[in-house]
Amino acid sequence: MTHDLVTSLRPLLTAEASAEAYAAGAEPGDLEQAVWLRLLERLDAEGPPRDPQEWLRRAVRSEARRSRRTRRLERPYAVEPADDPG
Repeated sequence: MTHDLVTSLRPLLTAEASAEAYAAGAEPGDLEQAVWLRLLERLDAEGPPRDPQEWLRRAVRSEARRSRRTRRLERPYAVEPADDPG
């Protein structure tokens, strides 16, 4: 990942993640981290996106949807499994 790409996308990613995080039930930093990882994977496989800003917006929305689905499907344990004395 080039330094210029990171520098140019960071403010947009921060704004987009902050805007999507509340509705997704996630922390903005978690969304940012997921999108940076997705970008690294993309750069390794396909190279930089043609339109980085549009790609970033779509990636943030996609990660927010994934977070909402995960939050909806996951349920906490009633008790901690490690606390089972038997």
